[in-house]
Amino acid sequence: MALAGAVLLVGGDLGLGARQLFGGALAVLAAVFYAGYILAASKLRSTLSTAAVMTYGGVVTCTVLLPVALVAGENLLATTFFG
Repeated sequence: MALAGAVLLVGGDLGLGARQLFGGALAVLAAVFYAGYILAASKLRSTLSTAAVMTYGGVVTCTVLLPVALVAGENLLATTFFG
């Protein structure tokens, strides 16, 4: 079912260039991380409250992604009132 949905999203653009392959690899990596998150959250929900699982998930995510954002030179605050 998921594969059929992916084919519908891609449509007729099934090229095999470097950009398409890189994008596909990133999509597979995102799916692996999402599956890991779902499995970890379901295991944790058997022993912890929803609020605790969300808090731990947020802390871990911030701990991992803050250094990535800083190394990439991203702004952490909006530069204008409109973002």
